[in-house]
Amino acid sequence: KEFEDELLKKVSEEAGALSRVRSREDFLDEYADLMVVLDALTELYEFSPADIKDALGRNIEKKGLLKEKLFLHWSDDSEYKSNETPQGIKS
Repeated sequence: KEFEDELLKKVSEEAGALSRVRSREDFLDEYADLMVVLDALTELYEFSPADIKDALGRNIEKKGLLKEKLFLHWSDDSEYKSNETPQGIKS
């Protein structure tokens, strides 16, 4: 459990670093750092490549690929239930 908790903290750290990069080289470095942590979590949770592919497919079907470069800033959909809080993902 401790290793899992530390990996989840590391996701936030690496994603934050990725969001602050300003060069292509730094992006690749930080992206790789984040992927190493995500791969470790994927292994820890024993997800197969097929599990990940299926989850990506469901996410894309539901949310799209951001190719339109549109972002929802607000919605009055009272039925929508987010899995996130303003402080981050619920644990």
